[in-house]
Amino acid sequence: MSYRKGPSLFNSDWALFRHDTQAWQARGHVKLVHGLKSGERIEGSGEKAEFDQTTGRGSLVGAAGGPVSYARFPTEGPPDSGSATRLEWEGQEHIRLTGQVHVWGRGWSSGATEPITRPGRARSKSPGTVPP
Repeated sequence: MSYRKGPSLFNSDWALFRHDTQAWQARGHVKLVHGLKSGERIEGSGEKAEFDQTTGRGSLVGAAGGPVSYARFPTEGPPDSGSATRLEWEGQEHIRLTGQVHVWGRGWSSGATEPITRPGRARSKSPGTVPP
């Protein structure tokens, strides 16, 4: 199954769309490509995803509590990548990595255990560092 809605593109083995709630559920080899207003592109892969077309909110989780893979492609410079228990997004404004978060790339430390979030960009609260 492949589905595009605005800045999001999903691919998965199985999907269900509920017309009454305007919500998607996807399972099996879920791939997400999501654009942010900043021009950055987020790519993630996991086992299950949910997306609410009305609010623009969605989430992606791995199989049996395992990690999701994550990559952020900024408008300039090399990408950041990593893994987390959960990836969430809110429209084109915010992304959030939660759970066992490990992010690496220019300006990042690995091993953050708190949510990583920033409008239009990822951010590490602690113990990681925030890229300029």
